[in-house]
Amino acid sequence: MSRARAGRLIAAVGVVCGFAAIWTDFVSAYGSATSYSDDGTVLAFLLVTLIPTALLIVGGGDGVAAVLGSAACGFYLFVPAGYGFNHFDFLAAGGWLGVCTVLIPIGMWTAMAERPGRVASAPARLVVWSWIGRGLCLAAIWTTAINGVSYWNLGDMGRALPALMLVLVLGGAALVTAAHPSGRRGTLDGALILAAVTFGLYGALVIGNAFDDLGSLDVGAWLGAAGGTVVLVAVAGIWRRAVTLAA
Repeated sequence: MSRARAGRLIAAVGVVCGFAAIWTDFVSAYGSATSYSDDGTVLAFLLVTLIPTALLIVGGGDGVAAVLGSAACGFYLFVPAGYGFNHFDFLAAGGWLGVCTVLIPIGMWTAMAERPGRVASAPARLVVWSWIGRGLCLAAIWTTAINGVSYWNLGDMGRALPALMLVLVLGGAALVTAAHPSGRRGTLDGALILAAVTFGLYGALVIGNAFDDLGSLDVGAWLGAAGGTVVLVAVAGIWRRAVTLAA
């Protein structure tokens, strides 16, 4: 089996876990349970990302599949990270199935690694925009995000969520910085995938509260969502231009 086929198979397992997580309780505590399908906006977001990902894994289009599937993965990581490291026991099966969607970015990164390694230089303006987006994401961590609470103190203050945010934002920045014409194509692919995960993670509060409870969101939630969007758009532009010019 080729590396590309193995990577797509790994990603497909992650997609199956993502579909299963939608209709399975992801939190169970104090006698009540919640599933992602209980909220129409969340359900729509997950279906809009996971269905095309599944089709693209089968029919081709690794770049788009990586972005959509990784965005769904980022969303699924929000709640488990919010309860870590103090209350992982609150997570039900759906929460852990959502965590298993990390197989999507892992699989797609593996599949994309077989492509030709040459890349072109990243446009400076897009690199600057990616840094602006990362600045917004970092500022959002310590700015009140929902009901007067910041991402830093969200949940049970186990700090897994802000730690994950820092890893994604700074790790993605390192990959973008390391990507250059004499370097490996996989570095830029990884930057694109981490940007999509960042978008999904930082957009989770806005998606989860859309239409019903947007009034509870504070500046940090909007800063993070805007920053994650800017990062994804900028890095996708860098990736597309670099790959197209190098083809």
